[in-house]
Amino acid sequence: MIRYSGAPWWRRFAVLLLLTAVCTGVAASRYRLYINVSDSMPGWLYLVQLRGSAPHRGELIAFQPPPTPFYPADAVFLKYVAGLPGDQVAIRGRRWHLNQQYLGRIKTHAHSGARLQAGPQGELPAAHYAVWSPEEDSYDSRYQDIGWIAHDRVIGRAHRLL
Repeated sequence: MIRYSGAPWWRRFAVLLLLTAVCTGVAASRYRLYINVSDSMPGWLYLVQLRGSAPHRGELIAFQPPPTPFYPADAVFLKYVAGLPGDQVAIRGRRWHLNQQYLGRIKTHAHSGARLQAGPQGELPAAHYAVWSPEEDSYDSRYQDIGWIAHDRVIGRAHRLL
């Protein structure tokens, strides 16, 4: 006889339904649930606390990227805030640096074979953030299509649930 030591499926499902009800009912004006379909972030379910003050360095945020050739217009991304206004972004060869700290390599092509262009360099302007994920295939501020994220594109702070 095989025994499963975790909670039964119906209990996990009930918790998920309860979370959904809370987020879409009572707390809909302050929270949203998002399902992660990307490999660039661990986990698959995130609770997002809707916009408040400006995000802090290292904080995980949900945001709507600019239009890209790879994702639908209503896509929501989850990434860490790497750079804040006034920080310096530099590209040396295919290496992406923030305030002289190496954060990752810039790929020349996507998995689909499409050409990728390096993102912006220089000083991050007011109300803009450089976003990043440690995953080497992360589609983030290293690339021109994403670039620096304006504050009005930030949905809120993200918290991994599952």
